[in-house]
Order: sequence, then C-alpha cells, then structure tokens
Amino acid sequence: MSSGISTSQAAEFHASFQAEKGAIQRILETDTNPPLVELRRRITSLRAAVDGILSSIPLYDRGRYEKQLAELEAKISSTRATERPKTKFSFAKSISSSTTKPKAGSAPSSSSALPKPGAEVEAESTSQSSSISNAGESSTSLSTYTISNMRGKVVRPPTLPEGTTTYTLSLSALEDCVIDLRPQHATDPRHANLDDHAGGSERFGPKLTAIHGKGLKKCLLIAPIVGGSALLDEVEGCVLILGAQQFRIHSSSHATILLHVASLPVIEYSNNLTFGGYPSVLLPPHASLSENPGSEHPISESKHAQVQDFDWVRSGPSPNWRLATGDPDSPSQMITADLVDRIAGISDEDVKGILDKVTPKSSD
Repeated sequence: MSSGISTSQAAEFHASFQAEKGAIQRILETDTNPPLVELRRRITSLRAAVDGILSSIPLYDRGRYEKQLAELEAKISSTRATERPKTKFSFAKSISSSTTKPKAGSAPSSSSALPKPGAEVEAESTSQSSSISNAGESSTSLSTYTISNMRGKVVRPPTLPEGTTTYTLSLSALEDCVIDLRPQHATDPRHANLDDHAGGSERFGPKLTAIHGKGLKKCLLIAPIVGGSALLDEVEGCVLILGAQQFRIHSSSHATILLHVASLPVIEYSNNLTFGGYPSVLLPPHASLSENPGSEHPISESKHAQVQDFDWVRSGPSPNWRLATGDPDSPSQMITADLVDRIAGISDEDVKGILDKVTPKSSD
C-alpha cells in the first residue's frame, strides 16, 4: 500500500464506508417514501470520502468502492423512476420556470437531445441531481442521469437543466445502439474549430465526468476523455471508445475497448476483450495523448496496454484479453476520421450499417 494511509486506517475507512452504505440501503429497502434528496446528498458525501483516499489504497479496493457507489446511485434512480408516472421519455424539472418540459412520448427539441424511443423498446431518462431537486443547493452540484431500455437507436448526450455544469451518466440495457456522448461542439460542423478546453462548461455546456454502464449489447460507444471513472458490467459484442482516470469492466465478453486511462485498467469475470489506444481523431483540437511540453493541452500517458485481470493469478499473460493489432478489418482500425464525421450526423436508420461494420463478432 502506498504511503499516506496505514492498514488500520484503511480498515477503519472500510468499516465506516460499509456502515454508511448499509444505512442508505436499509432506508431504500424499508421506507415506502424514502428521502431521495437527502440520500443523494449522503451518497455524494460518501463518494467524496472515497475520492479523498483513492491515491492511498490499492487499485482493487478503488474498483470495489466505485462499483458499490454506482450500485447505490442506480438504486436511487430506479426508486425515483417508480415514484413518477410512467412515460416513454422524461427529464426532471429544471429550477428555471421558463424551461419547457418535454411532453410524454416525445424528445426535447434541442439538437443534442436523445432521439425519440421507437416502438420496440421504451426509453426513459431520469435526472438524479440534488441541485435540480433542491433550489437552495449550489447549481454546480453533480447530476446523475440514466439512459436505459433502448434498441436500434442513436443515443446523444441528454439535454440538461440550465445551470448544470457537470454530470455523471448511467447507461443500462442498451442493445444495437450507437451511443455518441461527445458534446455538441465536437460533432456540430458549426463548432468544429472551437477548443473543448477554452471557456469551460460556461461556453460549451455541462461536462461529462464519469460513465457507468450495465447490460450493453452490440453497441458502439464513443465518449470523450472524462476526469472520473468508467465502470462497465455485462458488456457483449461492443466497441467502447472512451477515456477515464480509472477503468474497470466486469462479466463481459467479445468487446473491443479503445481506451485512454491514467491508472491500470481492471477486468474481472471477462474474456475475449481487445484493448487499444484512444483514437487521435477524437481528441479536441490542440490536445495530445502524451506529456509533450509543446502541446497546448497535454493528456497523461495512457496505461491501456497494462491490463490487470483479477481472474488470472498465474504467471504469463492472461488469455482473457489481448492488444489490438494492425489488421485493417479490426474495429480499432475502422475508427477513421471519415467514420467519426459520419456518425456525427447519422439517424436511427443508419445504426445497423454502422454496427455491422465495426462491432466484433461473438465467434471471433
């Protein structure tokens, strides 16, 4: 264990974490009308406590804490969803009374909104933000959104209430989807020359800080490099293009992961995973995937090739993952500038063709 926290301190923190987590779970399971705003505040405090010791605890422990926090957030999301009338598509109310609430069954009019859900599977997106639910709190509070139960769709970043600066996104039960989480200025030709780092969220809108996903099947995920974690579970036949401070994937197979990660990536209960580097065509202008002093916006060196497989304790390389090759037919070689530009403007009708081209086959 690195310096800064002793074994006894780590044990004490673990005990306090589990006690608070258990208290939150008991309220959610026993209270017929749980105080969701207060519980979200407690989860936020718990996450802040974990973030405060991340650099001083083993990577395995970091992943476990992150997964448990993600499960708590998902439980909050599902609890809130059952309390409101069932609609095909909805967002939480914004503090601003001038904001127009989307009608049930339709998507917001903004060009960055999610597409309308099709007839096959119902789609629902729910905001879980203390800054939205409680007007007395800071507008810079982190928002958590859930996008779930979609098939054969193009998924874009959600339209968030005015005043939201950062948000976490939870993806659940998505099949045969192209999930493009790049901000609008990265996909809209009118903003092609604007720098992602200049002006911050005030200029370009809310910034995605963490991604949690479960139950993704034959999807293409394109996400910007985020400053938090990327935690994925039950992924099958997908191409995942993302960057994060921490990356962990569980119970997954036949996926290609083009990754930029600052810490060692972790896999568990998974097989047939292929890892490659984050495509340079997706970087914001003037950014560099290196500690190049001449770069205007350097990004730390990626450790995507140093995968830790917690199920492989023997000597030698794990058979559950491999590095991407230069094969022109491999997904890692198909993410070209032309394809990225095309994805920025596709509709639901184009999804199948894109996925058939880039997603790995389960028999590979």
